[in-house]
Amino acid sequence: MKTATNNLAAAGAFVAVSAGNKDANACQHPPANAAGAMTTAASTSTDTRWSGSNWGGCVEIYAPGKDLYLPDHPSGYRPGSGTSFASPHVAGVAALYKATHGDVGYTVIQDWMRANAAVGKISDNKSPDPALNGVTPNLLLTTGGL
Repeated sequence: MKTATNNLAAAGAFVAVSAGNKDANACQHPPANAAGAMTTAASTSTDTRWSGSNWGGCVEIYAPGKDLYLPDHPSGYRPGSGTSFASPHVAGVAALYKATHGDVGYTVIQDWMRANAAVGKISDNKSPDPALNGVTPNLLLTTGGL
């Protein structure tokens, strides 16, 4: 999975991946550790790290990922949480960027997302491993006015 992700990025695709839901170091879980991926951790509606979200130096950005509503048969909707709910936000902003600025490379979009992220907004950006505190970037995805 890591090789496939890197190959997609090398071919010019923007690849958003989930950091994982083990409350562990994302660098130990492919494809979150793929160099060509935009690895996304999950935040809550109060801008804290979702307790199950993976963390660490392979995470590049946070996006909403707790208690998001999804279709559920037969009841209509139900809440769900996880980094798999967060990474589609990143993919969506990448699509908005490309729709506005044309077909650009992965690194252009990644740099733009970092530059336009809300800095320091995640109030509980600590990892369970004290040695890795401060390693996860405290960046919350925004649309940057797109």
